[in-house]
Amino acid sequence: MFQSFPRRFVPAADREPSSEKLHRTKGARVLVRLFCVALVGIAGVGSPAVAQTAEFTQGNKGSNAVTMQVPLGNYPGRGVSLPVSLNYSTQGLWRIGFINSVYVDTYVGQIRRSVAEAIYAEHSTAGWTTSLNVPELEWPKQNDVYKWTGVPYALGWINGYTFRIPRVFVHMPDGSTHELRRADQVYGDPVVEMNGTFYAVDGSRMRYDGNADGTGVLYLPDGTRYILNGSTTQYIDRNGNTLNYDGSQWTDTMNRPINMPWPANPGAGDYPYSLPGINGMPITYTLKFRNLSAVFVPDTAAQTQRPISDYYLPTPYAPPSSSNLPQATGTSVNNFASAYTEPDETQPGYEQSYTYVVGRGQSGASAFDPVVLAEIDLPNLQNYKFFYNAYGELDKVIYPAGGYQRYQYGTVATIGTATVPYTEGTRGMISRWLSPSGSGGDEA
Repeated sequence: MFQSFPRRFVPAADREPSSEKLHRTKGARVLVRLFCVALVGIAGVGSPAVAQTAEFTQGNKGSNAVTMQVPLGNYPGRGVSLPVSLNYSTQGLWRIGFINSVYVDTYVGQIRRSVAEAIYAEHSTAGWTTSLNVPELEWPKQNDVYKWTGVPYALGWINGYTFRIPRVFVHMPDGSTHELRRADQVYGDPVVEMNGTFYAVDGSRMRYDGNADGTGVLYLPDGTRYILNGSTTQYIDRNGNTLNYDGSQWTDTMNRPINMPWPANPGAGDYPYSLPGINGMPITYTLKFRNLSAVFVPDTAAQTQRPISDYYLPTPYAPPSSSNLPQATGTSVNNFASAYTEPDETQPGYEQSYTYVVGRGQSGASAFDPVVLAEIDLPNLQNYKFFYNAYGELDKVIYPAGGYQRYQYGTVATIGTATVPYTEGTRGMISRWLSPSGSGGDEA
């Protein structure tokens, strides 16, 4: 893990044999680091002022993701420390996922069509997570089934004809996602299997021992582990040093409570966030959340705010059905578009291959306007300012020292075979510009 703060000196007699740090799992990345300095006092370190830094991962060839880390504090304990940082990542920020198939009236009669939804920030807050987050397990959906040929099947479960893959996706506090499988052999059971040992297939060397009730233990490659038990979590290093999470705050090995930086679903507004400081004096940050429209920039492609997709559901959060059919927005410009694709059912007909794409939570033709993190005010009165494009992706960052960095995004190639409209959800950075002075005259 990127370590921004020196550890406080601890007498040898009081040291524990381990120096693991919370949330160290990060995939290998190609790093170009830009450090912007703003001096602030951080609790639990040996000096009253240390460097405030930001780390970016640029041009990651595996994902074209933009990532950022803003450290706020670090609390050394006996054997294991508790860092507090804010993490941003565009990896997996958008996903187009199949919901259901419905019968619709067309000029060739009533036929079945697929309905998918464009989903924003499914496992983050507008792309932001914190080092205090608990790993999130994403199990296969009930309709994640496949025919014996390996093709997805949209018409429900058929014994002996449809199959499942025993796997789970783990979303880590740093914004990374890892796929773990119990086996490569498919199984013919309508029940999603959560019991057994699942091994990472992406090189992260993680392991998850799961129970049928959804609880389990997640092992990290350095020997530390998370005990995930519903609303409570324990983080234990390989020497038994333990951090505890009760659903709202962590308690470290020195019995210091550390709260979460923002609520589960923050609204537009200011959120003061205080951390324990030296001699009991709190260190307070202000996290400012705003609607996208307040910090929107048109991007180099001259984007405008528009609906998520060209179709919507009359009842947005209900599944599509005969009484909740996709409706056209009537707008010519949308973030995502419905499209013709290969049919996955046996009935012939060109019309059948059409897939509707609706925006999750989209109401009619209303423009996409989520709540995003707009500013981080530091204790020394300096700040980070963030601006976003029409897709809610981080478009420009202004650092405390005045320099900035801005980006352009687009659709990037997927790993493996994918068809429209699902390829639309695979987005990444394709260009970036830097201005060390912030004037723009030295932009490169």
